Amino acid sequence: MSRSGAIAVVGLGCRFPGAENVNRYWQLVREGRHKFGPPPRDRWDHEAFFSQSQRTPDRYYAPHGAFLDDVASFAAMEFGIPPRRVEVMDPQQRMALECAWYTFQDAGYAASIDRVDGGRPIDRSRVGTFLGLCAMEFRSILGARTIAQMLAAGQFGDAASAEEAKRLGDMINRLVPSRAFSGPGVLSNMSAAVVAQELDLGGPAFTVDAACASALVAIHDAVTYLRAGHIDAALAGGVYLNLTPDHLVGFSRIGAISLGGICRPFDVNADGFVQGEGVGLVMLKRLDDAVRDGDRVYAVLRGSALNNDGKGDGPMSPRGEGQEAVIQAAWDDAGITARDVGHVETHGTGTTVGDRTELSALRNRLAGREGPVLIGSAKANVGHTMSAAGVAGFIKAVLSVHHAEVPPLANWTAPHPDIAAAPDTFAVPTAPVPWTDPRRVATVSSFGFGGTNAHMVIEAPQARPTARLFALGAPAPSLGAAQLVVISADDGALLGRYASELADTIADTDSLAAVAHTLNVGRRRRAVRAAIVAQSTAELRKHLRKVGDTLARDASTRGAQGRDAVIGDAATPAPVAFLCPGQGMQKVGLLREWLAIPEF
Repeated sequence: MSRSGAIAVVGLGCRFPGAENVNRYWQLVREGRHKFGPPPRDRWDHEAFFSQSQRTPDRYYAPHGAFLDDVASFAAMEFGIPPRRVEVMDPQQRMALECAWYTFQDAGYAASIDRVDGGRPIDRSRVGTFLGLCAMEFRSILGARTIAQMLAAGQFGDAASAEEAKRLGDMINRLVPSRAFSGPGVLSNMSAAVVAQELDLGGPAFTVDAACASALVAIHDAVTYLRAGHIDAALAGGVYLNLTPDHLVGFSRIGAISLGGICRPFDVNADGFVQGEGVGLVMLKRLDDAVRDGDRVYAVLRGSALNNDGKGDGPMSPRGEGQEAVIQAAWDDAGITARDVGHVETHGTGTTVGDRTELSALRNRLAGREGPVLIGSAKANVGHTMSAAGVAGFIKAVLSVHHAEVPPLANWTAPHPDIAAAPDTFAVPTAPVPWTDPRRVATVSSFGFGGTNAHMVIEAPQARPTARLFALGAPAPSLGAAQLVVISADDGALLGRYASELADTIADTDSLAAVAHTLNVGRRRRAVRAAIVAQSTAELRKHLRKVGDTLARDASTRGAQGRDAVIGDAATPAPVAFLCPGQGMQKVGLLREWLAIPEF
């Protein structure tokens, strides 16, 4: 494939159960952990829908799912969205918007139009938004008032008695009534459109529904638009929230859900998947453009392909022939062979038919290579996140390439018979495996109900470009050994969490000058601040952790925290006047350099 067909992954953003951001997600998968448990009480009454029998109508037998801790909170005023609109806005829209903001910033670009959040400018008219989305469960909740009235009127049987109608009326009055924003609040297209509107992105913006393959299909669409030159950058991924028990009930009828509540892909003890949820987005650019612009490149997307199984045994039965074909098409697009592949991030649901079909297709494509391929599946960590499943696997594979390490397959007990019978083809990592091959080629699969298959090939950048330091209106300063770092938040508790998160994110090998520049230049300053002086990233991490621990104990703490750190409140800004006394003529542009200082 020509160099112009290579796509750079320059930004990542995600939120999955047990992992509220990319850094936490990498820790989760690297440590082989998961977060499976019963639905939160604010979703629905688990006991009312749970039955140990697999045949009870309108009930599910799944003891556990993988759920996010809080899907109600949203910084509405930060985005300028009225609270009354938020009340009728699908939480999937809100999550996609927040994730898009984080992904923009992770790529080093200004997420907000006025750039008060820091970052470089970008031609927003040339940025596309591609989002996988296969379910709108919030629509069922918001439409419950109408359904209740239909029930009372006898739409589905006898009309309700006066007492029954009153009880229904009392219940539906607790729900938000229809408003002007209710329509767009539950439309699937709006999840992508809201991102484009709020971030002022002028490229194509649409949602894709290919069931479980939706997110990877969205990424493929973004690649297609980038290669064709229609756009210069793209946000792509998927989102899914499990807000009602409908999916669990439906999957229980076909026996796809794990009876034990643990997802074990390719394991002899696998008994189905665990329902998950989450959101993930990646920012993509053509590799040539990313190198030119000095972007940090996590990985290079070399090949991508889509197809459909065609006629099969049923709407949910996968076909190995279709999977083999899409794998080969992606490998051809990337210009690789089976010998190049070092790791496969599989669809890996933990279902009998799904795992057997996928292993068979992979075994046929990998025939003839020397040595086994490491296989994994993010569903063992975060469950089956439906329309976000493809991007969960994609981000995991990108991070594996970036960190030169393959995470373990979580919950592993013993190999599936198809793996045990092919030890020369597959290997299951049970602990993090260093990836010594400098090329580090990984492939990612995602297969959806209805037969849509997606497969991608990514690899490490062969000459990793050095990200540039970008100042706002002036060249990057010449920085010495010691650096001043200032961070801020709206209150002490948030500042403490931010400091602790930074301490976990920054690596000792990072450039202190680059870290200081990123945190200091162009950031929106909040009410509570911490200033730290450090001479190394290790020292910076130590001070950040101390600030975080101090504010976690008492969010009202202020003052010096040792010699090199201080916590304080921002003073009310006072008017500033410049007095320039002296004699003689003044030169043209006398104060121009002052105007270039970002704070002014």
